Amino acid sequence: MSKADISIKKILLGDFASRPLIYVSSRQTVDDVVELMTKNKIHKLPIVQQEKVVGIVTIKDLLVFLSPMRKPGLTESIIHVITREKTKKNRL
Repeated sequence: MSKADISIKKILLGDFASRPLIYVSSRQTVDDVVELMTKNKIHKLPIVQQEKVVGIVTIKDLLVFLSPMRKPGLTESIIHVITREKTKKNRL
């Protein structure tokens, strides 16, 4: 084991995680999330429901969801973005 391996094992996630933690509620709309990600220049957000993380939404999730072929409304709940993607993958 190298010195680099040992030092990486000692690093805590809290040492480099962004603060304050930015997250979204499962009830927030796609439009809300796009605005929040753009404003804060972030690409991933945890989705929280009843104080538990229920998923993570990424820029890629949003791009696929908002693609011209899908034509969803921006007022849909963000939880549908990740739920639909998982459902689609399960069918394949």
